[in-house]
Amino acid sequence: MTQAPALWQPSDLVTHCSDCRSQFWFFLLKHHCRLCGRVFCYNCNNTYLPLPQFGFNNPVPICNACAHSYDSNNQTRQGTLGQQERQLSTPPTTTSSSVDSQHPSIPQTITSEVPQTHPPAKKINTSSRTPRTFRDKKFWKVEYYTGDKDVIISEATQRQCVHIFECVDCIITINGRVNEILIDKSENTTVVFSEVISSIDIINSKKVTLCCLEKTPSVQIEKSDTVNVRLPAEQMENLHLMTSCAADVTVTSEPKTKLDQSIEYAIPQQLVTQMVEGQLIFNPIPK
Repeated sequence: MTQAPALWQPSDLVTHCSDCRSQFWFFLLKHHCRLCGRVFCYNCNNTYLPLPQFGFNNPVPICNACAHSYDSNNQTRQGTLGQQERQLSTPPTTTSSSVDSQHPSIPQTITSEVPQTHPPAKKINTSSRTPRTFRDKKFWKVEYYTGDKDVIISEATQRQCVHIFECVDCIITINGRVNEILIDKSENTTVVFSEVISSIDIINSKKVTLCCLEKTPSVQIEKSDTVNVRLPAEQMENLHLMTSCAADVTVTSEPKTKLDQSIEYAIPQQLVTQMVEGQLIFNPIPK
């Protein structure tokens, strides 16, 4: 039976690595351990293990302490993500003890040389093409934007679909109510929308953030990497999310008031995720 992953520690409340106590900055980013949910730097969270009991069949990053204590027959691999961060950040000269007795600092990460089994998203084509937004029958198409933080669609209707294709490092805002949103071959792109009637599909993309202001009935993520879905807290009960060949997918419940905190959940791979009475329920995708 698949278990719910650990509740993630809110990253915006953490300023130092939970293990080595290095302070986070521009070149020292925050990483969540998929086993305990705490926040670490890359150097303290770069052991990769499959966690099938949580729905992570491919290796995912866990902290050094969890890697040391986790009893598994699976081989591990040293992560290659964050290589630039590891080169630019200054590693600690001494290893300090953890603030939590459950996570003592580990002098050496468990590593072995095995090929990466994580299915990466397809490489985004950033060749120079003319960016354009146009209507094609029932579709609004947004294509080939790079580095544009102010792409706005304000004339779409509830009978139309929005197709976002090969957009890189963009912020796209969709005003009003639309029937469907499709995001294909895009990278490091944020899509802000009010309401979707049918569904949102993300395919062959990576580093995509969905910001729902009102509601969406369904989100499908396929062959994509690093996707964050941000929903209003009152819409979490209506969550219906399907993942297939997708990795590092998270759902964030936005706070109802300024005094509340956002809650972030890690989503297993190749499962249907639903919120039922305040708990995430994971079921296999029907064949």
